[in-house]
Amino acid sequence: MAWHLHPFWLLLLYFLSFSLLGFFALALLEHAKPPGSTSLGIFDLLFMSVSALTSSSLASVNMEDMSNSQFWVLIFLMLVGGESFLSAVTFLFQCLDFSALVSRPELAGVSRIADTTDVEMLVRRGVIAGAENGGGVDGSESTTTDVGMIDERMMKLGSRKCLANVALGFCMFVNILGSLMVFAYFKVIPSARRILNQKGLNVATFSIFTTVSSFANCGFFPNNENMVIFREDSGLLWMVIGQILVGNTFYPVCLTLIIWVLMKWFPRKEHEYLWKKGHELGYSHLFPWQSTVYLTVSAVGFTVVQLIMFGFLEWGSVSGLSFYRKFVAGLFQSVNARHAGEMAFDLSVFSPALLVVYMVMMYLPPYVFLVPLSSVKAIKDNHNGSNKKNKKEEGGRLIMEYLLLPQVAYLVIFVVLVSITERKKLREDPLNFNVLNIVFELTSAYGNVGLTTGYSCRRLQKISDRPCQDSSVSFSGKWSMAGKLIILVVMFFGRVKKFTAGGKAWVTVV
Repeated sequence: MAWHLHPFWLLLLYFLSFSLLGFFALALLEHAKPPGSTSLGIFDLLFMSVSALTSSSLASVNMEDMSNSQFWVLIFLMLVGGESFLSAVTFLFQCLDFSALVSRPELAGVSRIADTTDVEMLVRRGVIAGAENGGGVDGSESTTTDVGMIDERMMKLGSRKCLANVALGFCMFVNILGSLMVFAYFKVIPSARRILNQKGLNVATFSIFTTVSSFANCGFFPNNENMVIFREDSGLLWMVIGQILVGNTFYPVCLTLIIWVLMKWFPRKEHEYLWKKGHELGYSHLFPWQSTVYLTVSAVGFTVVQLIMFGFLEWGSVSGLSFYRKFVAGLFQSVNARHAGEMAFDLSVFSPALLVVYMVMMYLPPYVFLVPLSSVKAIKDNHNGSNKKNKKEEGGRLIMEYLLLPQVAYLVIFVVLVSITERKKLREDPLNFNVLNIVFELTSAYGNVGLTTGYSCRRLQKISDRPCQDSSVSFSGKWSMAGKLIILVVMFFGRVKKFTAGGKAWVTVV
């Protein structure tokens, strides 16, 4: 009897397993640090492992307190946890699985983990039926029809393999090329290289770390100040902006362009199929080209809105930068507010109105289409066409959609829980611990973004004489153990939230 494991549990198990693996690796390397190095707590190492794997980039320690070897562990975690890389590898393994199934139809009854696909159903109904009847292709009309269907499904399978190779190859290409470009930048620009030398950071490690983090939309940097210390290096900011975009909101755009180039310059049936029907193959990051155009316009529009808000609210407060550098830094911050979480400014001094705009951007999913109303149904049908379930599965899914809360309700619950665990600090340190900062931090974790308002001793000392030592940790790094546990849950929840869409039973009557 076939055994099915829901993709939600598979994904959750994947993140839990690699989080623990990363934690143990960081803990072992912590003991190998030279004497005199800053010691990091066990729970902080777990926090950093989860944050890197889930692409949340909320830090509970100063990044420069970690060793070079620990940076490589974070690089690995960011790579295997990045949505683009993870989806490409998953899709490739599915294709290999389907290929084995078609080549050996007698194995079609083996227990499956993934949902039944068109290929598997074809093998069960067509190939196996023919084998059991002993006929194969002996002139039977039904067998001839099955052979035609097999040819079509084999074309679909070949196209799936091609798409998986394109997606995985693109991820590797961007990470390698991006690392080389960042490395070259630091070798060519003495002022930027001098900063790394002063901090004792390896240029090669920093270049690879930066590229993997940016493409995975994680937001970690090996230095304490994130990109604030490099905001005058506009060339570096442009590089990182490109890596961030092609790893998230522009990822489907890049796949579509690659497929178009392959179809025009390297004509094959699989390439043509990908261009015309690639969105039907079940890869959630590939859309019809019309939808890709809408996605591009929407992503650019959101960025422009944020940049305008930045110029209106914060342009005059940013000093020491030329007009061009201020524009690039503002654009960099606007791009990062969607999902990457890298920072060129101290957000704690930004206008609350702009922080609210950033919260909305962090809450939005990566792919938001601003399209004519008449096109909405077509986009949904095209994107979901390859994911149809049987009636039993569809009924179960609908029941869960009615039982689950709206996603914003979960965020409200988390805000209430953190407000309870941090209630003492809310009273004693209201300039740092206020509801706006808590909501901002939780929204950042929920969206796996990583933007943070941080913690300022200067604000604390305005109302208290208590001793305080400044650090570059995220705001959540100053929370209690219970508060940190809650935000760890939120990070995991953020990566699996696509399975928790619900709220259909909650109706508002006005």
